[in-house]
Amino acid sequence: MEARGRGVFAARRQRCPARTVDRAARHHGGDQRARGDHSPAGFIAEKLVTGEADVAIQQISELKQIGGIEVVGPLPLDLQAPAVFSAGRMTASRKVDAADHLLHHLASTAVWPVLRETGLEP
Repeated sequence: MEARGRGVFAARRQRCPARTVDRAARHHGGDQRARGDHSPAGFIAEKLVTGEADVAIQQISELKQIGGIEVVGPLPLDLQAPAVFSAGRMTASRKVDAADHLLHHLASTAVWPVLRETGLEP
């Protein structure tokens, strides 16, 4: 990977561990460690808009929330750290049927297009 501008990678530690960024850089024949910027919070892609970085690594669903950037795609699978979302309801819920209906709907294939549109994979 070629270094250009102020920063090659801007990565959020919680979403893309430093080892993932290092592995990605080595995969492309470079050494990222001296150029990385690991921000503790927020949308790291905002650094693209402000010109503080040339590349941002973050969850696609979070990248898509920042206007003025181009999301070029996911990292190779062997470099990804998947996030798994789950949902449940309280056993003492007063609206068990409504909660179960919502949970079943969220787990159905009917919501897959919406998930994909926002950058999530069902």
